[in-house]
Amino acid sequence: MVFGDPIVQGAVGISAAIFLSLAGAAFGIGLSSPSIGGSMTERKEQSSKMIISTVLAEALGIYGLIIAFLGLSWYTGYFPDDVASEEFKNGAPALMWAGLTMGFAALFAGIAIGYAGSSNAKATAEDPDLFVMSLIPVVLSEALAIYGLIISFLMVSSLP
Repeated sequence: MVFGDPIVQGAVGISAAIFLSLAGAAFGIGLSSPSIGGSMTERKEQSSKMIISTVLAEALGIYGLIIAFLGLSWYTGYFPDDVASEEFKNGAPALMWAGLTMGFAALFAGIAIGYAGSSNAKATAEDPDLFVMSLIPVVLSEALAIYGLIISFLMVSSLP
């Protein structure tokens, strides 16, 4: 049983935190950038406002990186001598779930940021006064990843 092995569980958690978070950032940037680019050609003076969704999407990768580094520092502290210890066996599943929590939160937040950021850019191009109102869904989408970061951080910080 591969996933019952604590070494694999810890590695899956670290990998999921970084890979899924970066995938979320890529989706967010990739989904919003074509609309941002098109909207910038219509309203050059609004271009600095329109890139906010790209910046917020990139932050998702940083959140995953934070959890991966915290998990890696715990994980490597047991190598090579203490991988059979009870602390490692009990902590590895928690690290796996922390990584998966952060990764999936960032992945889905990235998709939401991409769609909301695209709509924000289009609305701002049509009417610059709509920028603040159309930014709210982008910010709320980012909040989803922050919730995942908080829960993952609590899980990693409670490792034995």
